[in-house]
Amino acid sequence: MNDIKFIETLKQKRNACDYSQSRLALELQISRQNLNEIENGKTKASKEMKHILLHYLDYCNCTQPFTLTIDYLRVRFPTTDALEIIKNVLAMKSEYFIHEDYGMFGYEEQYIYGDISVNASKDSSMGVLLELRGMGCRNLEYVLQARGIDWYSFLSCCIDCQGVFKRIDLAVNDMGGLLDIEILRERYYANKVWKRSRTHEAVDSGKLSGTNGDTAKTFYIGSKNSSIYFCLYEKEKEQKSKGIKTDIKNRFEIRLKNGKAEQTIEQLVFSRNPEQTIANLILTQIDFPDYILWDIFLDNVTTSLPFIMTPVAVNMDKTKRWLERQVMPSLLMIKEIEKKTGAKYLEEIDRHTRLTEKQELKIKQMTTDIADMIEKDTAVPQRNDGIFYILRFWFRNREMRYVKNCRIVTIC
Repeated sequence: MNDIKFIETLKQKRNACDYSQSRLALELQISRQNLNEIENGKTKASKEMKHILLHYLDYCNCTQPFTLTIDYLRVRFPTTDALEIIKNVLAMKSEYFIHEDYGMFGYEEQYIYGDISVNASKDSSMGVLLELRGMGCRNLEYVLQARGIDWYSFLSCCIDCQGVFKRIDLAVNDMGGLLDIEILRERYYANKVWKRSRTHEAVDSGKLSGTNGDTAKTFYIGSKNSSIYFCLYEKEKEQKSKGIKTDIKNRFEIRLKNGKAEQTIEQLVFSRNPEQTIANLILTQIDFPDYILWDIFLDNVTTSLPFIMTPVAVNMDKTKRWLERQVMPSLLMIKEIEKKTGAKYLEEIDRHTRLTEKQELKIKQMTTDIADMIEKDTAVPQRNDGIFYILRFWFRNREMRYVKNCRIVTIC
């Protein structure tokens, strides 16, 4: 963006937020005179200052700038009976799950509902593995919504069923675009950062179409082999490159494995304080001092971070995108040939095509009322505030940390 375009955009965004120069300067801790000179073209703003001004105004125009969601979950149960997990943990009827004679992670078979996968093995040491990828989490939230419960209740149920959490991805959704992945990367490389891990990786992917083609920037902080690392990426651009619309501008994903995942989930379930949990995870690993947008981000994370669900029913979206990209061009070609030659290719194909059992079951998943797929006799999990649970949490977390005024305080 050239300087003239930047100044025009800055004024438009400031007026849209109904901000005076004085108010904007005060909140960003810069002088009003400096801001006035930038808007009048007398002073050239640095790249970082341009980003700060525009990203902050986008943030100010957002009613709920940050939310928390679960974007991946993997939990193992000490049983070889997958149907038991479907009934007692997912509270669903197994007849709506598609059975495959292969599984993930070395398992022998799996049961699938939408993007929810239940993997099983005859080997008792492997147990039953429940895996929820991004859309699998959204599909489960659709079930939880129908049952009238939330993630806290579901995770408590997993704990009660002796589930061992192998991985969880906690996604902080930046709805207003405050997080600037490019500037954070530059500050990291310039060593304007406090960090526990020296490992990082920058990735630019998903080239977009148009005269001003852009790429979705991704920044990994920490080792992917460790029990905790971060993935910061431009969610809106990444989804746009796939032909998908989203209201999420950026994402700050906290990816946790094994003991760290289990410890964090128990803390989240017991405290029901996502702000404390997330701020603690971030600030024990990374901090960008003297960067106003990062300070504002931390202020939001520590004070207001709604733990939300965005339920999505099993649908045809993925199949539709496949049809649009892979099938429709060939279909249009065949129709054009039929028009010019009088051939009946499509009619012949239709006459010899039959639905498979798997496809018929997919139709049932998409057309059956969710209430009819839920096990009616499964008890709704209640919040567990018993002394045994409290003691278990305390001994597993002998050192608890919480964040106060963006600083870590240790309680022994």
